[in-house]
Amino acid sequence: LVVGVPAPGRTYDELEKAVLEEIQSIREHGVTADELERVKKTAQSHFIYSLRSNSNMADTLSYYETLTGDYATIFKIQEDLEKTTLEDLKKAAQKYLDPALVMTGRLLPEKK
Repeated sequence: LVVGVPAPGRTYDELEKAVLEEIQSIREHGVTADELERVKKTAQSHFIYSLRSNSNMADTLSYYETLTGDYATIFKIQEDLEKTTLEDLKKAAQKYLDPALVMTGRLLPEKK
């Protein structure tokens, strides 16, 4: 899922074109090792932050218990993310970033 709002002076058509070009680039070339590492560190930071208090920890663990039937799923996700390789991402991009599966929609203000 990609959500975007065009920058001032840009159009929705330009935004859509840029997003589709980036998706195609990822599909063809993958991502860099630096990009993958940055995502891993960001996800780990979010995970640690989600456990910063007893209340947040309870919310996070109960969310995964409800969602998956096992609160420990959150820890498995973290382990799997750490093991993710550039090749894994390239295979996933080939499978899931298929241009034939793209659906776009725009929420625009009502014209007066």
